[in-house]
Amino acid sequence: GVSGLFSLQGILAGGLVLAGTACWMWYTVRFRKFSAWSVLKFSAITFLLGTGAFTLLDVLAIASGILPVPHVSALLAGSPAYLYLGLLTGVVPLILWNRSARVITPVNALMFMSVGTAVTVLIANHMDGYREDAATMIIGGTAMILAIGLYSAMQYRAALLRPSPAPGAARNSKGAPRSTPAAPAPLR
Repeated sequence: GVSGLFSLQGILAGGLVLAGTACWMWYTVRFRKFSAWSVLKFSAITFLLGTGAFTLLDVLAIASGILPVPHVSALLAGSPAYLYLGLLTGVVPLILWNRSARVITPVNALMFMSVGTAVTVLIANHMDGYREDAATMIIGGTAMILAIGLYSAMQYRAALLRPSPAPGAARNSKGAPRSTPAAPAPLR
């Protein structure tokens, strides 16, 4: 029930979810800084860094006695699940997310993440037999739609107020007008 949310375990779990969401948002927005990289390169490097960080945390937790040393038989028995979790729920979605963030822009990807998460929670709760209060659903859905609509309107207004360059003007890698003419592209 709701009372479990305010227990120490509920607060810690909520804090981890909040921290994970904040990290994912930071990761998605920072993706813009690496626009020259391919999606595969960016995904591979960040996946390896994340895997390395979690491996280090596991080693430290085992060395400090927080976690027990896993038996080789347990590791072997769980290897199909590890491969599934690593590849099909880790690498493939990461590549797809990075590609979609590049196509629809990171900010729009984050808005999609917000809506997608809310819809997923509602569906999962419904499948578990929990029936949400209609007023809560309407208020939450309305707030989300208003926030997304307001953001979109602000972006549209900013685009209208931005001076447009002369037709045929050269642009830099970020789409802004260049101050000097661009060099011709090399022949390949």
